[in-house]
Amino acid sequence: NLAGRMKLTGMDQLWVADITSIRFKAEFVYLAVILDGHSRKVAGWALDRTLASRLAIAALNQAITERQPLPGLSSITRTAERNMPARNTWVSSKGTG
Repeated sequence: NLAGRMKLTGMDQLWVADITSIRFKAEFVYLAVILDGHSRKVAGWALDRTLASRLAIAALNQAITERQPLPGLSSITRTAERNMPARNTWVSSKGTG
């Protein structure tokens, strides 16, 4: 995993995204969260009743709007765990040192 070898020196160099399901009594909902790899703070999140692509897009759009990262943030790795959707990691060209 390329992200594991990065030396982060500040925020918005690495974002990690994950989706999890939350069970309520009568239904499931899905939570997409984007975390900053340096601070471990939530950069964006979204909640939906379906696992449609709009869930991840909404979380990413919120993170971009709130954090306004510098150009160069791009997806570099995808890993699937326990039959759940793939987790994405985004890194900035400024954080590859």
